[in-house]
Amino acid sequence: MIKDYIGCLGLIVAFILAAGHVQKAGRYGSGLTVYKQVQFGVVYGLLGGGLTLFAFSLPEGGAIDIAYVAALLAAWNGRAVSLCITFFIMFLYQLMIAESISGNEIISLSVLTVFLVSLIQFRFSERVYFILAILGGSAIYTGLSQHGAQDMSFEAFFYSVAGGIHAYFIHHFSRKDVELFRSYQKEATTDFLTGVQNVRQFDRSLNSFVKSALLRNEPLSLLLIDIDHFKKINDTYGHITGDFVLKEAAKVLTNKLSSGDFLSRNGGEEFAVMLPGYDHAKALQVAEALRQSIEETIFHYDYTLKIQITISIGAATLDETVFSSDDLIIQADSALYSAKHAGRNIVCSKFKCIACGNNPCSGQCQYPLTK
Repeated sequence: MIKDYIGCLGLIVAFILAAGHVQKAGRYGSGLTVYKQVQFGVVYGLLGGGLTLFAFSLPEGGAIDIAYVAALLAAWNGRAVSLCITFFIMFLYQLMIAESISGNEIISLSVLTVFLVSLIQFRFSERVYFILAILGGSAIYTGLSQHGAQDMSFEAFFYSVAGGIHAYFIHHFSRKDVELFRSYQKEATTDFLTGVQNVRQFDRSLNSFVKSALLRNEPLSLLLIDIDHFKKINDTYGHITGDFVLKEAAKVLTNKLSSGDFLSRNGGEEFAVMLPGYDHAKALQVAEALRQSIEETIFHYDYTLKIQITISIGAATLDETVFSSDDLIIQADSALYSAKHAGRNIVCSKFKCIACGNNPCSGQCQYPLTK
């Protein structure tokens, strides 16, 4: 009996840690996607099935089956979608083991489902949720699944609650581990000042985007952005004000981009935007929209200071102007240099300078941008 129970506790540890790896697999900002909910449902469904296999009878009567632990974990981590998948897998396990499922077992699964779905609606803290779920889940599953609530033994209930408490502490440890991993992941990929991606993530993502674009024969555009005369802002107002401008400029750029676009700060006052699926003409439109948004924004610092800035942008497109990630950066950087040399506050590329209309940019235009 003790060996079977220890086996159940070991299974709980293994599957909770496996679920932790599911949480670590996605990006830190991805949230609870449907795909992740399905993954949680499968992981905890297999846990529920495994715990069902290790269920055993007590000498005095009654049985110990702590498979409900899988359900409460699924409900907490993946909400209703994961819970339903978990119960479906547990139901299949019951049919495979016993080749049938009793009415009491169907009732216990149904009541436990309703109880846990209702519980997660209240958005309790982790501790409160697990206390209520362990006590309620133990009473429901232990009392109804075998012989009915009137035959539930205290010993079976005790073992069931103990299994739930064990699951809580392991889950709490796993959650802290995931949070620490996410924190390190964010620090490694995010610019500490602006909150956008950093240059390390830019290099990694650029190679990935280029490989994907070439494989799918799709365009990929790169915009290199530089804040004009940013040193003058630091020299005039101080570096704290300069940091404020960088953070606010990053917000403006982020708000103008779509969810599939990539924005990074590559150092100092330089930003980069990757536009998967954008041909050169569309990339220039996006670049012009970004330039206008920055130009029209007034940054209010400390309620008294109003600062306006402009940006210069260089654009390049894979499969239209270049054919490798290195050449993409070189050409976008060359276009950025042309934009700054041509008078700043403009968008330039190898094929088109929006300021002078030349192909390529003459590098001598001094015309203000026509709106």
